Amino acid sequence: MRYHILGTGAIGCHLAYDLKSRHNVTLILRSKNALEDFNKRQNQIVYRQVNQTEFVGKTGFDTMVAGDNHGADDGKPSNMMEAVVVTTKAQHAQEAVRSIKPFLSKSSTLILFQNGMGIADELLETLWPTSEERKNAPTIVLGVNRHSIMRTEPFTILHNAGWYKPDDGYFMSPFPTSLEQDREDQVQTVMKGFLDLPSLNAKIIKWKELQTTMMRKLVVNAGLNAATGILESSNGGLIASSYGRELIRQVCEECALVLSELNTTPDDLYDMVYGTAHDAAPNTCSTVQDIKAKRLTEIEYINGYIIRLAKERNIPVPTNKFLVTLLHAKEHFIQAK
Repeated sequence: MRYHILGTGAIGCHLAYDLKSRHNVTLILRSKNALEDFNKRQNQIVYRQVNQTEFVGKTGFDTMVAGDNHGADDGKPSNMMEAVVVTTKAQHAQEAVRSIKPFLSKSSTLILFQNGMGIADELLETLWPTSEERKNAPTIVLGVNRHSIMRTEPFTILHNAGWYKPDDGYFMSPFPTSLEQDREDQVQTVMKGFLDLPSLNAKIIKWKELQTTMMRKLVVNAGLNAATGILESSNGGLIASSYGRELIRQVCEECALVLSELNTTPDDLYDMVYGTAHDAAPNTCSTVQDIKAKRLTEIEYINGYIIRLAKERNIPVPTNKFLVTLLHAKEHFIQAK
């Protein structure tokens, strides 16, 4: 099987690196400049686990540039993309998928790995808005990433955690509104490619269980990303301070009220967020990396999602609102784009 990887940040590089051991992998790069940079790096992705001493490179990846639709219009099955793993930031997912839409059909499967929630509905409603278009839309698989991986430079990643604990790894489930009966075999084959690689620590779970997993991951991101982004801190740096821990606790208290489906306590959520930060203490999350690179963050899909849900449920969330406001102010101050 051929997997196309749309987004070559930490998660995209990790999936490409491991999938390449058994499958054909094509990297969809965002620009010709990115392609030139990859070529200068000998067309390799470089990987190291935190318990190893040396980085190891892997080559043999095919490449294409997003938006280069040459050969897509003849409609031949050989030109259609079978499996596309989308690992871009949440705020870029829509335009990224739009750039390869000519290669997508009802025989394609999109596997979405983004922080936050609401991306799948947004893609379908925007790119395949009518019932007739929806018949030819790709099937969507939603994924939750519980690995802790940091990009140290382009196409080079440090893997801090996620390959051995049962509660870590990649969790996947087909998105119910996009799954038709005649596509089940296709989707199972795509997901099996992940299961066959023990290092990915991947699991297929039921949709309701994935929703719970996504919500709990949302709380982790809400507790860490905005605060570390504002402070430009590692995970460990945030929890080293009593003030940082108090911020996490306040976010968890609000999340426990808003995400009533979790049927849990603020203490349970705090322990989860703190434990994640402790296990991946050296890691700087994607929001920190965005701020340092003067890029806009995906906070509207994380704490912003919690704020919108809280408004629907008439629940006050002052800490989440404060963190989002302050992070947006910082984006403006540094002229993030």
